[in-house]
Amino acid sequence: MDLLPEAGYPNKRTGETFRAQTLLFAFIFKRSLKQRMWISHFLGWLIMGLREGVILLLPPILLYHIVQKESTVGLLTVLFGVVSILSNHWLGRFGKKENYH
Repeated sequence: MDLLPEAGYPNKRTGETFRAQTLLFAFIFKRSLKQRMWISHFLGWLIMGLREGVILLLPPILLYHIVQKESTVGLLTVLFGVVSILSNHWLGRFGKKENYH
């Protein structure tokens, strides 16, 4: 029996079909909430996601408040993204392995 068949399973009450992946994810999620270790992991990921969201949202808002032009905010966002990609590439290529922990 295939664990994730292509055909969906019919709901007895409504007659709609649900994909197996949805049912499997719901089963795993409900099962993992019963274990204390997984609850702490989920809370940790929630806190990290909120922090990342704030970090990604606030700088463009503050920058817009300063320059009052959306095009400038967009241009600077793209520029900072390119600088980030180039710096990661440079560090990956020329960084010394002794400096990594």
